[in-house]
Amino acid sequence: MKPSSNLFPDVRVADARFIHRLTGRLMEAEDLPTLGRELIREVRRLLPADFMLWNVWTLEMERMIGVESNCDQYCSTLEEYGDALGEMIGHHPVIAAGHLEQAMIRPQRMSDYQSISAFLENPLYQEVYRHVDSRHQIAYDAIRLEDSRIILSWNQRSRDFSDREIQLLHLLGKLVAALASRLEERRHLRRASADLRQALGLPAMMAGEASPLLGEKDGGILSALVRGESRVIAVDDLTRGEK
Repeated sequence: MKPSSNLFPDVRVADARFIHRLTGRLMEAEDLPTLGRELIREVRRLLPADFMLWNVWTLEMERMIGVESNCDQYCSTLEEYGDALGEMIGHHPVIAAGHLEQAMIRPQRMSDYQSISAFLENPLYQEVYRHVDSRHQIAYDAIRLEDSRIILSWNQRSRDFSDREIQLLHLLGKLVAALASRLEERRHLRRASADLRQALGLPAMMAGEASPLLGEKDGGILSALVRGESRVIAVDDLTRGEK
């Protein structure tokens, strides 16, 4: 049986159950690299491939700034050829066709834009991909963060990806986008908390430290800061009030 869905007509009930269980495990990730590692480690049973990549690129895709893979050898190779990859990425069939933005909507398959014979002559393949023996790929531009973008890509040598596999990557990409967005928001909150503690003259919190209750004076300073007053003005007002 398959779940009723216009977007994912080939996804099976068992697939949906696997993704539901995977979500529970991925929600425990404390940062983006951990989220990437756990995704790559767990998902190979659902969506097998010769190698899977969690790519973190700069927003304009000039440089790959992070990678997680299910294959240490290929991961090391891509890191070794990272500069060449950045220089050649414009030759990627999806990017060259001007369809990168479409990868924010649904996964893109290289073969939809360039035949395998043409890709074997592509500078991207000649300079980088031949070192990891990747001839077929689907990729999904899962989410744009403040200073980077996360792209999921699945790569195979001997066969292209099916419609069901494209739909599975789409579902996984939506899951990753939601979890990565939550981690990004948590990072902003921690930064704001650190700025606030500095403004209040409080020491930085240690990992695992419980947050103490604010005293009346610090509470007053906090209220003034929320109203948009500077800390100096807020402290002066409180000091006059104490007198």
